[in-house]
Amino acid sequence: MDKNTEEMFVRKFIDKNKRNRAIYELFNSEKRADFIRKIPSILAHDFREVSVKSDDEIHKYLLIDKVMSPIYVISDDEKLDGKFEHPEKAISHALYGGGTYILLFNHAIFIKEEIGFSSPKYIIFIDK
Repeated sequence: MDKNTEEMFVRKFIDKNKRNRAIYELFNSEKRADFIRKIPSILAHDFREVSVKSDDEIHKYLLIDKVMSPIYVISDDEKLDGKFEHPEKAISHALYGGGTYILLFNHAIFIKEEIGFSSPKYIIFIDK
């Protein structure tokens, strides 16, 4: 886990009133996975939100100029959580894996939220 990256994410994307609690729960190994599933409901909405319906749209917004540098992943999937991964690999895991994935790019964040048996929800937030 990269504390600096996660603190930056919280300061930039989490609702101001929820930031202290978010930091506490992200850095608490017993609470982390449950808290990650709550992140989509406590996001600040100071960013342009793009709803996407297809894998091609997701790639269009996220892989601008063939992003090659590793991106940071926050997820309830322990294999990827708290790691820097190649963008294509991280997107593939997010699209085809179950659970919640937050992919932190330099220009955007991608959130995949999957709760229960409903179809997953995909959101991309881009700096205005």
